[in-house]
Amino acid sequence: EQLAPPTTRDNELIHLRTLPAGTMSDLKLIWDLDADVAAEEWRTVVAPELLGAVGSLLDTVNEVRTSPDGRTDNGQTVLNGIVTEEGTPEIHVQGAAAKLFETTGKTSDTTYGFYLRMPTCKEAMSHQNRGIQAMWQDTELYTDRFEKLKAYIDKYVVGNVLSEIGRIWFIVDATTTPGIKHIDHEIRDFSNDFVWFRANREKQFTVFGDDVAGDAVAEDTACQRVDGSAMWFDSRRTHQATPLPGAQGPIVSLRIDGIFTPKYAQAKTAYERWAT
Repeated sequence: EQLAPPTTRDNELIHLRTLPAGTMSDLKLIWDLDADVAAEEWRTVVAPELLGAVGSLLDTVNEVRTSPDGRTDNGQTVLNGIVTEEGTPEIHVQGAAAKLFETTGKTSDTTYGFYLRMPTCKEAMSHQNRGIQAMWQDTELYTDRFEKLKAYIDKYVVGNVLSEIGRIWFIVDATTTPGIKHIDHEIRDFSNDFVWFRANREKQFTVFGDDVAGDAVAEDTACQRVDGSAMWFDSRRTHQATPLPGAQGPIVSLRIDGIFTPKYAQAKTAYERWAT
């Protein structure tokens, strides 16, 4: 079975409920996957579980950071961690690395990423390996505190959209600070397969259309913004998370890296940065 080629008109498999900006009316930057992953169950069952855990997780991270010996009952500082650069300590909460979000040489001082699945080796952190199941493993935090999330992924994501999953991580900003405008990489012959979710309506996510990177994107660049809860985009395009007006925080999203099943792998090509 193959997905029909994506168009700007809704059909039973492709839903572009995005808000175009700029001058391009036929942009294909965000692939809306709400209908493919039972988004209503995500919003009503899974997202509340994720949001309910955020406060205590951030508290644990802050307690570890300020602890004289870098340890608490639920977390500890790990030297030479596998997620961070060599020699950089990282905080683990029930086996899950929690690190300040960093990309393209910039580091946020308000946003943390929590790795619910951890790499089994340093090589897993390369962009080409983040979706390889054999190179990632579940953490105690994931299996112990996110039962609904795990059941949801097993039921609606694995075997449907993704044939296997590698990294699972969620990003939390307890403030309302705009995220870093960035690209993930510029590997021309490789685009990452994943499903991205937002946990509430506090977070806006924008993908820009110009074939330029990061801060080089002009303010009037054509773009698309997330309207639903689940989507894919080519992370080689410039993108940015920002709080919506009136957002109180926390601002939370989750990304599941993996390998698309054949029909989704074929359909994503219309959205790729260097699509032919």
